[in-house]
Amino acid sequence: MNEPTEAAATACAAGGSKSEEEALLEAIAEQRRLVDAMPSDTLTDICERAPHEKKLGQLEFRHHLPLEKYRISSVLATFEEEHGSLYKEPCLLCLDDCYLHADLVISHRFMCCGGFTCKRCADDFLKTKPT
Repeated sequence: MNEPTEAAATACAAGGSKSEEEALLEAIAEQRRLVDAMPSDTLTDICERAPHEKKLGQLEFRHHLPLEKYRISSVLATFEEEHGSLYKEPCLLCLDDCYLHADLVISHRFMCCGGFTCKRCADDFLKTKPT
């Protein structure tokens, strides 16, 4: 499996340089070898191993974050091509953004003025409304 090479190519397309990506992959591999070589039999061994595992996790996070941002942007672009762009409008009560084309369940429309509220505010409004 040629997974690191594909990941490096994807990160390059996302805006990172290939040499930075290769250096990060090499640092991850070296840190993984270091962690795998350390014993984990006793509590002392586990305590000595923990900072190295933390560093490995931080390196992997630095590697995966740009890839995930690139993946999300491409999926969002595909979604917008198929369904149109997401339209947002502020909730009339709490001023949070209501994404109107995302799902009909998450927004509520006032028939009197055509304004929108988020589902949470609409539920609160209906609970406090006297019958």
